[in-house]
Amino acid sequence: MLTFVLFILTSAIGFMMAFLYKNAQTTLQALSPKPHASFRIFIWVFVGGIGLVYGMGWYALHLLRTNPIAEDAKLQFSNWYEMHTLLLPLLFFVLTLLSNAYSQSQKKLVWPPYLLTFLFYAILLVRDVYVLSSYYNYWLSTNGLADENTDPSSSSLWVKLVFCFCVTAFNAGVIWWGLKK
Repeated sequence: MLTFVLFILTSAIGFMMAFLYKNAQTTLQALSPKPHASFRIFIWVFVGGIGLVYGMGWYALHLLRTNPIAEDAKLQFSNWYEMHTLLLPLLFFVLTLLSNAYSQSQKKLVWPPYLLTFLFYAILLVRDVYVLSSYYNYWLSTNGLADENTDPSSSSLWVKLVFCFCVTAFNAGVIWWGLKK
């Protein structure tokens, strides 16, 4: 649910950025970031986000393997996995806004940051569903803690990917619209 709220918020803020840029007078355009600095910030957040989200997922799996008490390992995994699933859409939100800012600083639509943002979310979401969740469900079944309603693969994976693509394309489209004066 939080993911879809962040998708809606990302679309709304992207539209607001484009609308303000299109209708801004000289005051707001003076606040536009420098292209080199905005791209550098984007790359730092992108690389740091990959490391952070991947590291949190790895550490959550590590807790399952190393903790001898199954209930304690399940609780620790759940805590780290929830932080992981919260951080992924938040970083998508930040990267999309940084892509918008970079395109606005270039005064033309630059599509590679949007592509990197989509790939960031898509690859880490697929990893989340097919590696983390699958291993967790396997671990639950081997330790006798599995419920009857655990699903090894998320049915909402494709829905989230489609929404992610639509939000990224929408932001690129409204920024392109906002740059046309």
